[in-house]
Amino acid sequence: MRHVIRMITAAALAVGSVSGMAVAAPPDATTGTVWLCRPGMAVDPCDQDADGRPGAQPRLARYPDGSRAALSVTTVGHSDLGDETATASAPPGVDCFYVYPTVDLVPNPVTGDRPQPRAEELAVLLAQVGPLLGHCRMFAPLYRQDTLPQLAQHVATGSDGYAGPGFADVLAAWDDYWAHDNVGPGGDRRGVILLGHSQGSVALEQLIRDRIDGRPDTTAHLVSAVLLGGKVQVPDDRPTGGGADPDSTFQHLPLCGASAPVPAGCVIAYSAYAAGHEPGSKSLAWSSAPGHRIACVDPAALRHTADPAARTPLDTVMPTRNLLQGTDIAPAGHLTAVLRDYRVPSTATGFTRSPGLLTSTCRYGPGRDGSAAWLEIGGDLDAVLGTAGDTQLGLHVADYSVALGDLAAVLDRQSATWLARR
Repeated sequence: MRHVIRMITAAALAVGSVSGMAVAAPPDATTGTVWLCRPGMAVDPCDQDADGRPGAQPRLARYPDGSRAALSVTTVGHSDLGDETATASAPPGVDCFYVYPTVDLVPNPVTGDRPQPRAEELAVLLAQVGPLLGHCRMFAPLYRQDTLPQLAQHVATGSDGYAGPGFADVLAAWDDYWAHDNVGPGGDRRGVILLGHSQGSVALEQLIRDRIDGRPDTTAHLVSAVLLGGKVQVPDDRPTGGGADPDSTFQHLPLCGASAPVPAGCVIAYSAYAAGHEPGSKSLAWSSAPGHRIACVDPAALRHTADPAARTPLDTVMPTRNLLQGTDIAPAGHLTAVLRDYRVPSTATGFTRSPGLLTSTCRYGPGRDGSAAWLEIGGDLDAVLGTAGDTQLGLHVADYSVALGDLAAVLDRQSATWLARR
């Protein structure tokens, strides 16, 4: 299926189609937010029961055409990295609030004032965070994001991007979630993991600044913030973040450090690039602010309590053709140069796990007018991804996939840390 390869690019870059049927998910009657996935929906494409059922049997994602895809994982080869990507065996004790990357080729909605769920947005969610559905209750709002042509125009003209109403939609959805879903029956608040990528990460950066950073009553319930493919900036002399600084993305939240137990209430951020392809000044890894750098937190180093400068084996989890069935993203000809090399495995399950075939390490490269900081990916990229990632976007398409098993393990440990101190 050629559309499958197009879908994996949409999972991190910015392509979309209006040809897909809308998922049957009306606006929330209480808040007006349009949810892509939310526990308790009459039809939840993520197959979550109202009580956050962990799913002893594999969850089955529901596509608009009625087709179903199992969210189970097949491991390729022997693994000595553990089995922490397995489906959770108890109701999740924390929530996830996920904001997807750019998937709209044309505005959503085309008319009216409410974005409409599309098949490609669900496929993006499943490709990036599907294996986490057994580990947290998933809340994923729709938002009126900047489209791919709009972002291309911003790049060409040098104007500021993300000027539309999308970030206001994300803030409103968070306010709805915080007011109506985060509070349990006894009045106790739940822990929450923020998950974003690309435009979604930038939206979450603003959300954190406006609603969380510096607010102890909210920060106390932040389990983790995973902001991939964005541009979280920290001072050179405080590469772990934290501390008042006008050019830092956050003033109070630190980056997650490799310690035991893995700390909660911190930020995981990186952009992935293949070994041998150092990102330049037009890349997502570049900072031109004097005395600052883009954050790099290696999930594998967190998982194994390793030195971030060491090369650590990755637990890579790729979506399969079976998972991405029923979607047709990016008509032929769109982004061909980016799409041509990516490979999606063909198995009966939803994901293929390839532990230990790739490695990671955080790299830093100072330049004359700034610096680059990135997660360098080594190993057999051709076997796992089918690409050398030799553009300024690097491995942006696979930012989540390259370390998804490690992220799942780290987020489980952070959840346990948060629940223990509750």
